[in-house]
Amino acid sequence: MKAPTSHFERLRQACISGPKEAAQLLYLIDFLETFPEQVGEDGLFHLVGVTALGIAKSSQGGLWDGQKWLFLRGVPPEDPANPGEEWQVLPWSYQGGILGFLIVGAPETVSALEMLLYVWPPY
Repeated sequence: MKAPTSHFERLRQACISGPKEAAQLLYLIDFLETFPEQVGEDGLFHLVGVTALGIAKSSQGGLWDGQKWLFLRGVPPEDPANPGEEWQVLPWSYQGGILGFLIVGAPETVSALEMLLYVWPPY
């Protein structure tokens, strides 16, 4: 397989090589590629964060890189590394390395969040 030539190709390859359900995100990638000037790194963090909070049906949470919030909505937990019982923490990894964590103010997680984090590596 040839190396991906763009951010969008990397996302497509992640969708194709990921769980079967990930292929449903290919339409979203096509849409984003149509408007490339709108989708920078910050835009993707925002998209992943908003999508994750929607999936979790939560108004609080974000993406934490271990030192700072890449995306945050609502009131953050005092200690993102140990947010408490009403928060879920999922690792955001790519090619064996941890990029950060999705921290969501929800009593439980759904499998779609893990798929979202798998498919959406950063640029």
